[in-house]
Amino acid sequence: MRVGCIGAGYVGLVTSALMAQKGHEVLCIEKDIRKISLLRQARVPFFEPGLEDILRETLRNGQLQFSTDIAALGEFSPKAVFICVGTPSSEDGGADTRMVMEVVDQLAGTLEAQTVVVLKSTVPLGTYRRVDLQLKAKARVPLYVANNPEFLREGSAVYDFLYPDRIVIGYEDERARGVLEELYAPFFEASGATLWMDPASAELIKYASNAFLALKISFVNLMGDLAAKTGGDIWKVAQGVGMDKRIGPHFLSPGLGYGGSCLPKDTRALISTLESLGLDQGLFRSVERINASRIDLALEVLKGALGGPLEGAALGVWGAAFKARTDDIREAPSLRLIQALLDSGTKVKVYDPKAMDNLKGLFGRKIEYAKDAYDAASDVDALALATEWPEFLEVSFDRVKGLMRQPVIIDCRSHLRGLQLESKGFYYATLHGPAMPPAPISAGSLL
Repeated sequence: MRVGCIGAGYVGLVTSALMAQKGHEVLCIEKDIRKISLLRQARVPFFEPGLEDILRETLRNGQLQFSTDIAALGEFSPKAVFICVGTPSSEDGGADTRMVMEVVDQLAGTLEAQTVVVLKSTVPLGTYRRVDLQLKAKARVPLYVANNPEFLREGSAVYDFLYPDRIVIGYEDERARGVLEELYAPFFEASGATLWMDPASAELIKYASNAFLALKISFVNLMGDLAAKTGGDIWKVAQGVGMDKRIGPHFLSPGLGYGGSCLPKDTRALISTLESLGLDQGLFRSVERINASRIDLALEVLKGALGGPLEGAALGVWGAAFKARTDDIREAPSLRLIQALLDSGTKVKVYDPKAMDNLKGLFGRKIEYAKDAYDAASDVDALALATEWPEFLEVSFDRVKGLMRQPVIIDCRSHLRGLQLESKGFYYATLHGPAMPPAPISAGSLL
């Protein structure tokens, strides 16, 4: 099948490359000329494990092409076109759909064959209806609309696309369903489930999913605060709560809070929608407030470790990406931590395995950029771990200790908690008290 895709960001490029790998002929439209130049050389402009190999393969066999001109889709005559452009937060916290609607307007004047326009961008409630009305009013031929939200995790997006937990498709017209059944046929067998539904429900699923994950993270962080006040061990609490099959263990890791391109933006958008409809936003406003408070907590833990104000201290920071296995720093908690340290009069030196270029573009000369984890530890009063990269588990902590002015490590992700750093002579603290994880519980001990 011929497939178009508008946008070559995380979602658009993964969608284009994986659809092409599965045998579809894909034309991806991206207006950023620099990005297109890189992609045509099989170079991915961001870090996503496994994606570059697939890009190289699909370019070589001709299944994937790129263009900067959306009008090229007219001659290409795709049966489906994915819209994968950004929907950033607007000033009021809602999702800004101007880029989506601009693309819809262009498609209406470009497509000359009956095509299904698939909304894969995360769009607020009611966008499907707006798109459908605009296409009916402006398109030269009948065009159909479907909503197909993405659930890709940065760092494992290729796996998530190939083996999705679920494929969600909102539609009204049977032609749209038929095209999407053909389009997704190579993926159905590996999917946990395919859910066909009305467009409004499909639009809400993405927001509900991300807001619930944000809620779980803020919940466990609040429980961590409570455990620290009462002498409990939040890791034992999280283990006990996570063993409940109704809850599950995922996203119950206490730490610096959530960030990235999805959870903060989608939670804000949901709050905006609830407010516009006169519904209670208190639950999710509390989620945001608790998440924001993690930075103040980290500063207090650092002050306690150093015995006073941070002004004049030198701090090393391990990690800048919002999570491991990506170079994405959008709304990363590490950025708020770094800025708070700078505002406190602290000299900051940062190392991240993949996100250094993005970090330099944001902070410029305000901070020092370390060449590796050891350089970040050199001549500092304390280290703060902000991103849970696996390589930080593999460093020689004897060497780290020898490089530091004081052997102080504040583990904002509780990533190093099993290494017994206290026994190596470090002052080691997490944001929530006890550093050691709970011992594994055997099946026999439950009887």
